[in-house]
Amino acid sequence: MSDKHGISTDDMVAMTDVEDEFADMMERCNIHNFKWRRRKRRYIFDDADIPREAEYLKGLLQDNNQRLEPTLFKKLDGVTFSHVFGTNISPLEQFIIKRRIMGPCWLEIKEVKMNKIQETWCKLEYQVENPKACNPMRDRDGNMITKGPPLVIMSLRLKTVANVQKNTNEIVAASVIVMNQVHVDGASETEQEPETSFTVVRPWGKEFYPDDFDLFVGREDHVNHFQIVPQRNENALLNYLIARIHLCDPDIIVGHNFTDFDLDILLHRLKEHNVPHWHKVGRIKFKDWPKLQSGPGGMQNTSSQEKRALAGRIICDTYLASRDLVRAKSYQLADLARSELGILHEDVKLANVPQIYENSKSLVEFLNRLAFEAFLAMSIMNKLQILPLTKELTNLAGNLWSRSMNGSRSDRNEFLLLHSFHEGKFILPDKEYRMDSQPAILKTSNTGDQDSESDTSRKIVTEAQSSTTYSGGLVLEPKRGLYGEYVLLLDFNSLYPSIIQEFNICFTTVNYCEQENNENENSVPLVPGKSVPTGVLPKLVKMFVDQRRKVKQRLLDPSLSNTERLQCEIKQQALKLTANSMYGCLGAAHSRFYAKSLAKLITSEGRRILQDTVDLAQDLGLNVIYGDTDSVMVFTQSGSLQQARLVAQQLQNEVNKRYTLLEIGVDAIFKRMLLLQKKKYAALAVKEKGNGELIETIETKGLDLVRRDWCDLSRDVSLDILKIILSERSAEGIVEEVHKILRTIAQQVRSNAIDLEKFVIIKQLTKNVNEYGNSRGHPHVEVAKRMRQTGAGVKAGDTIPYIICREKTDTLGKYRMSVAERAYSPDYVKSGARKIDLEWYLAHQVHPPVVRLCAPISETDVVQLAECLDTVNYQIKQPSATSKFSLNAPSLKMDTASRYHTVEKFAIQ
Repeated sequence: MSDKHGISTDDMVAMTDVEDEFADMMERCNIHNFKWRRRKRRYIFDDADIPREAEYLKGLLQDNNQRLEPTLFKKLDGVTFSHVFGTNISPLEQFIIKRRIMGPCWLEIKEVKMNKIQETWCKLEYQVENPKACNPMRDRDGNMITKGPPLVIMSLRLKTVANVQKNTNEIVAASVIVMNQVHVDGASETEQEPETSFTVVRPWGKEFYPDDFDLFVGREDHVNHFQIVPQRNENALLNYLIARIHLCDPDIIVGHNFTDFDLDILLHRLKEHNVPHWHKVGRIKFKDWPKLQSGPGGMQNTSSQEKRALAGRIICDTYLASRDLVRAKSYQLADLARSELGILHEDVKLANVPQIYENSKSLVEFLNRLAFEAFLAMSIMNKLQILPLTKELTNLAGNLWSRSMNGSRSDRNEFLLLHSFHEGKFILPDKEYRMDSQPAILKTSNTGDQDSESDTSRKIVTEAQSSTTYSGGLVLEPKRGLYGEYVLLLDFNSLYPSIIQEFNICFTTVNYCEQENNENENSVPLVPGKSVPTGVLPKLVKMFVDQRRKVKQRLLDPSLSNTERLQCEIKQQALKLTANSMYGCLGAAHSRFYAKSLAKLITSEGRRILQDTVDLAQDLGLNVIYGDTDSVMVFTQSGSLQQARLVAQQLQNEVNKRYTLLEIGVDAIFKRMLLLQKKKYAALAVKEKGNGELIETIETKGLDLVRRDWCDLSRDVSLDILKIILSERSAEGIVEEVHKILRTIAQQVRSNAIDLEKFVIIKQLTKNVNEYGNSRGHPHVEVAKRMRQTGAGVKAGDTIPYIICREKTDTLGKYRMSVAERAYSPDYVKSGARKIDLEWYLAHQVHPPVVRLCAPISETDVVQLAECLDTVNYQIKQPSATSKFSLNAPSLKMDTASRYHTVEKFAIQ
């Protein structure tokens, strides 16, 4: 107990003392109907001073008209207590956790009363006094009934134009496609015809439409199945759009970049025109407008208040979802349509809209394209199975479907653990609200290497990163070179989740709290003993692993229909993603369940396991050439595939003997391999089809050609050269063919035989455009600034395409302007306003990646490769780590034999 000055005394505290102090405290705060019960509870999170099990007072505020201020208990000094938990937990979280609602499901609701004054736009509205009257419905086996009713899905696509005089983005047209009776528990339906489709438009720049436009109005386009609905101005357009949204009453609104662009602009324009019943865009009758972004709209990330305007409807943003689920150089709608749907579509450029309105033909074509973009967003949603996958993930985690749809992996992890620990009668850790926290992006096994900047940007568009770091996975120093015989890639299946399960690592099993503030990087908690009961985390991982195994076993059933097979694929993918994300919530500082010591223990065991595997392989006489976190590469020194498989089986058997749940397996077999440095290699992978036929494919990791900040020209040349290097040619043959390719490409570039699209470079903004100080070193920022001037919404995380051009009056190779100042959008270059700087591309986009690929080949070097390209602007300021040559070196004046007389002949290992 503490005295009135806050100084601890030796007096013992009885529970009656705590009850008396709480009663007095509630009275002083004018809080009535506050009741409590005594309960035994456990607390095992982040504070060693709190006993792991103790008697607590469980308080309940029974007056629905009163609410505890979140900071109330932080302001009051307790004499008989030291901690108060749960003061900042939202009523929504309390409801979901207490009622054990695991995602979208059917609820049985009793004791309902019809509201006399409706607060929503729903057809029926009831209220319930007691939360306990709401419970998930369950089947005979006690499982929640999660198969939902058919939903109404609306795809909404807006087209906006910048009004420079008013500094606003205005809406000139909106296309809508509505699908009724859509079932989202299985495969998304792609063949269903839309129930409603229309495009509403208003004049731009004038008060009237082209003369013959009325011929196209009011009738359905029998080719594209949509109707054109003209309105006299933006105010009328908005009123019509809101009325149709209310009439269709969609459960889910689909859009591409809807969350951070279209939604903000829509709300800005609704407020500007003071549209009555603007809140019909959602389902709640809000009295006040949400706080909107400053500026013309659509220029920053949408606020939580703006998203709340759509409460009652779920937003499916295919731009955000696609960034999580697929790997692409660009996530613009036209680029995804090409890569995911195989559909060629050209975006309607904002700058072209005034010209489009000059005649009916161009205007109708524009509206056709806009309607098609609404269709594309719906199609991408179906192709990526966004709805069934996010619903499945939500049912596993027990959070809100809307949060999963926004890609909030951290939210899913948090609710999964909240449900699990609440079930075990643990007191849950309080939520800390940070200004810098960001929603996490759902990552799948599809994610791969991008440009170096994208790793940084992911911090901005996804999670707030910890300022306190710890050692991650073990990465071995690679034995660089070109390997001409079989190389094995073996990896541990789901290493970190398996470690959690193998070593019983959990808050409940590891005495980790004392380690949390230990600054000694080598200080790691002890692994629990064999007698320690299984913890919550290992049980969760086991449950997901067992469920996934059953689903994968069912996939082997040949009698499954295509729909059933796809449902199983979605289920097993959701289980895999959920299990693999368990470690992430422990190591992320923003996480409610952050436990650095547990994360350190897991990665420490991972490093030990990988090193033990390497040692074991070497004891077996095998040559380990590289290892990274959960995988090892073994050079078999054999040209026989059968012998390589025997080596793999031998190592697998010996490693898997050591563990109960950890399992290593063959991930790939490489016929030839180019190992350049850590996390950078290329290889010719060999896979056997069911009929015994061998398929060879090139696999790359970390190389320039998989990064988006290298143009397609660079990628194509690099890939052609990789094919040569990984072929069975001799060393001399490889060098000869590489030089030939470079000479050919140089000639094609200079003769303008390369398509303009091959010169496009794409780079991601790591922060908002106005946050860059000096943009002269950032070409994509210069282009983004020009894009914003036309009304385009660009912000942190967006990818910007650009082309480096020559100055209008330049002498070859001599420029007054920086590279960034000579960067322009592809559309601007297509107009003929600028010419591509071909020499810059040869010197800076073709030459450097080729030099890195050829680094292990002693028969050629950086100078010879430059000579093949004849890059007049090329200059080496400093020798690279892989070359001793410089263009200014005396060796350039020597003949080839003299220049390389000390070089050993290149040999393939």
